[in-house]
Amino acid sequence: MTSETIHPRGHMTLQLLDDAGNVTATFAHHNQVLDGGRMLLLSLLKGDSVIGDYELILGNKEFDPMAEKPLDQPGVVPVKLTGKPTLKMVDKELTITFRGNVEQGQVVIGGGMVAISEKSGDKTRDLYNFAATPNQVEMADGQSVSVNFRLAME
Repeated sequence: MTSETIHPRGHMTLQLLDDAGNVTATFAHHNQVLDGGRMLLLSLLKGDSVIGDYELILGNKEFDPMAEKPLDQPGVVPVKLTGKPTLKMVDKELTITFRGNVEQGQVVIGGGMVAISEKSGDKTRDLYNFAATPNQVEMADGQSVSVNFRLAME
């Protein structure tokens, strides 16, 4: 099995929240599963790896999800999570929801899920997927966000 035979698909919904937790804006787009995500899926399917945790990042206009080391770029906007992400599996579709705060105001072009996996005792942090927003999203310091990823295999 090669990574070309895996056809993951998905969708991201990014919501901006006010101080009371009410949704003030919603942005949605299809996911682009990246090479790191495809390789991780292969490793998970073979039973070589397990996922230990997930993180959320947002990308500003300098962010390139196709960069060789996407998590090492200055365009990564970290999100401080306000709790553990929630995971659900329904009808062979995985849903992961993150809630958190952007520490520093940014103009965001999309969001991605980072999977922290372990294989033979070695931990790896990979950008699994990235979904561009339909337009740029201005976020203030401390902006509260909720990001939902739905992922399935075809």
